[in-house]
Amino acid sequence: MPSDLQVDNIKDGSATKTLATLSSSAVTLHSDVTFPAGHVIQTVNNTSTSQFNVGAHSTSQFATSGFNCSITPKTTTSKILITLASIVGGTFSTDNWFLIGLKAEGNSITTTDIGIDSNNPLVRANPNTTDAHGLSGVQATLLQDFNQSNTTDSITITVYVGTSSTQSAGSVHLGGRDNGESSYSMLTLQEIAQ
Repeated sequence: MPSDLQVDNIKDGSATKTLATLSSSAVTLHSDVTFPAGHVIQTVNNTSTSQFNVGAHSTSQFATSGFNCSITPKTTTSKILITLASIVGGTFSTDNWFLIGLKAEGNSITTTDIGIDSNNPLVRANPNTTDAHGLSGVQATLLQDFNQSNTTDSITITVYVGTSSTQSAGSVHLGGRDNGESSYSMLTLQEIAQ
């Protein structure tokens, strides 16, 4: 006949470290618990079918798309695996490269630009057209160490978009283009144990 084991806390053999706290609604792992390297501790995702109008651009200028995702790390030693998938389009009269970068911000990290640089963008997407509605797919995956100082502050990753040439009359859209076509944009953050 099965029986129940009921406890409020689980501790190590010396009873000096709490490994888990149990309540009627949840089991909470304590910060003393060490995950094996490579273990996915948590995953957060932001998916949108909206177009993010970044606006007119000039050479070497990046602007926020407003599309972002936030994660609150559970350990200070973990890294964040960032995956972006979207399309980028624009209204330009000449062939143009779309440039994609990311910005990481949070109270416990140094603000970090990832590829927000016209010479070294995270992604350089070429719509390969002189059509007024150029469109190109965007995909990027990278593992980043933000050296967060605590586990109570979230880290927000925001997508930035730029163009390779001055197009003051043009505009850039993440997740579509101005003729009404749109697509899914997905930004996924995974905390990876080290």
